[in-house]
Amino acid sequence: MLVCAGCSGAQGPPKHRVTGTISLDGRPLPDGEVYFRIPATGVIEVLPVKDGSFEGLAAAGRHRIEIYRFEQPRPTEAELAGMDPMQRAHATAKRNVIADKYNIASTLEADVQPGQANHFAFELVGSP
Repeated sequence: MLVCAGCSGAQGPPKHRVTGTISLDGRPLPDGEVYFRIPATGVIEVLPVKDGSFEGLAAAGRHRIEIYRFEQPRPTEAELAGMDPMQRAHATAKRNVIADKYNIASTLEADVQPGQANHFAFELVGSP
């Protein structure tokens, strides 16, 4: 006999379509991620960014917006040859190339409302 405690089929609060654009120094952000984070709960929706645009679903309410773009360094074998394992790991680790003021220290917000267009534009300036 299987027992499923707390299985009500509930999927959390309803989500609403959100769309938007992100530019960096006046140009569309080529790729990345935009996080819609509800500060009170920490619930987060991660939406992909492609050619400066994003779309997806997010719960209604005020969200803190965090924007990331990661690049993967590709050092040559010659550059890696003299490194110990820790140095190699650091030299090849993905790095966020968006300034902290747009992610870990973000003050950007979006208020998602049912029945609204929920289109948001974010214009980022400067590199980290």
